[in-house]
Amino acid sequence: MSFYLMLSSDGSRDTYPNNHGGDFKVQLDHVLDMRSEPWEAALVEMTYTGQPFPNLSVQDEMITVHASGKPEFENDYIITYDQTMYLMVWFNVFERQPGATKHTIKAASFKLPNQHYSWRTFAETFTKMYREKFLSSNVSIEKDEFKFWEPNWNLDRSFQCTMSEPLKNMFGISDSNLTPIHDHDQRLIAFKIPIVQPTIVQDNTTLIYSPYNKHKEAKFEVAGVKIFQFTEQYWTAHMFTRAIGKLSWEVGAGKDDSYLQYIAVANGNLVLKAKSSKKGEDYGDGPIPVILSPGFRDLFQISQMEHDLYFDAELPIPLKFSETEDVDLAWPSFHASRRLQNNFYPTISSLIVEINSAIESCMLNIAKDRKSSDVTHKFFHDEKDIVRFEGKRGFTVRLDSEILKMMHLPNRRLIDSVTGTAAVIMKTAKRTHFFIHCDCLDYHYINNNVSDIIKTVANSAQTGERVLLTFQDPHYYAVARRPVSNINMYITDGFYDNILEFHTNIVFTIHFRKCLHSL
Repeated sequence: MSFYLMLSSDGSRDTYPNNHGGDFKVQLDHVLDMRSEPWEAALVEMTYTGQPFPNLSVQDEMITVHASGKPEFENDYIITYDQTMYLMVWFNVFERQPGATKHTIKAASFKLPNQHYSWRTFAETFTKMYREKFLSSNVSIEKDEFKFWEPNWNLDRSFQCTMSEPLKNMFGISDSNLTPIHDHDQRLIAFKIPIVQPTIVQDNTTLIYSPYNKHKEAKFEVAGVKIFQFTEQYWTAHMFTRAIGKLSWEVGAGKDDSYLQYIAVANGNLVLKAKSSKKGEDYGDGPIPVILSPGFRDLFQISQMEHDLYFDAELPIPLKFSETEDVDLAWPSFHASRRLQNNFYPTISSLIVEINSAIESCMLNIAKDRKSSDVTHKFFHDEKDIVRFEGKRGFTVRLDSEILKMMHLPNRRLIDSVTGTAAVIMKTAKRTHFFIHCDCLDYHYINNNVSDIIKTVANSAQTGERVLLTFQDPHYYAVARRPVSNINMYITDGFYDNILEFHTNIVFTIHFRKCLHSL
């Protein structure tokens, strides 16, 4: 007429290896055939261990950022082309020899290429050149420190790092910072060089060139030597003017073999002046050929590509500065995703900090893919526990539904700025009730929705406390009229919320009996 069935979450791990206390399936020794007569069941006993719980489920931890359409220029350059003329560094490793002599083990020097640098591209370029030139991966370029280190197994080596004055000035490095640290315990020699990251200088002048400009190979040369070419980056009129001015010494007056005395951008012209000392050499009394590429000519709407530079006069080439004209592309969509690092957040502020951090990482990956600026954006804000989403043109943020529901935000795809309709209440690590389900029950209705809940259990167990609960006068539910070969027991956070993961064994005792009204 009735029987008891004890179900343990440790009972069928060989068959169901993913079982855990909050969601497990047990394979029965023999099939229970409930078809011939109506049966009902109730939970009469439960043994479990108290534990803290996350307030964010695993399936809600994914953050996705979408970006589509043509990227817009947002100045994130901490270093511009004109500041890169003499950014140089030298590295040497020596070994002491008998007689107090030094033997060079390895040495390298490199100059950073002339281009604009965001912090990301600077760190990536410096690291890449260090590895390729110095043949070492022992480098770390962080926003507050440069770090280089070399092994010193026999304590007989020295490590030398020298930087050009412009590089030291750029990052606030003094000579005293370039003293190596000898770590005898770790058998290392290291440089830990504190730095100050250069600030971004706002530039609102006309954007004349972009990575997508239709006028490619925009450059010019003098006497067959390339003087300047636009890098595949964003260029404003001011950036171009400063770059040409700085090139005067590097490609002109500072080089004995150069025909240029100086170059500049002045009064809407590219101005070139030849060295009088070169008169009578390869080009005699002149003229010296100045050749513009088709891309440079079209970019600045110059009438001709070939110009003559004479020794006794400046050569002005009129320039017309206009907004960049980009190729007409079918701009693809870009996206990146990140998982949150934790699943318990004591406050909504702590959750927002991590969401914004994950979004920032996604935006940096997108910036690499679509050659756009590294400028990040703080999308989420906490204002007295009410969440505000601040949209950014061209970007969509996708959160999972439970997070949005918790934040009282409208939908999973956030584009326009919006504010939550109510204050966020974060779940605590302790759950006051467990909602226990048994899949062999015939579905019944709770709030007009079908459910297989067999019991709602009040939770008073402390963390680590093992408790046995016995339920007096249990409520019985109809059992599904079908053969039962296995039973799935699971515990949720609410009537229809996420499953709770228990780290220790749980044991349920279920009483089955024939329906009383059938006797």
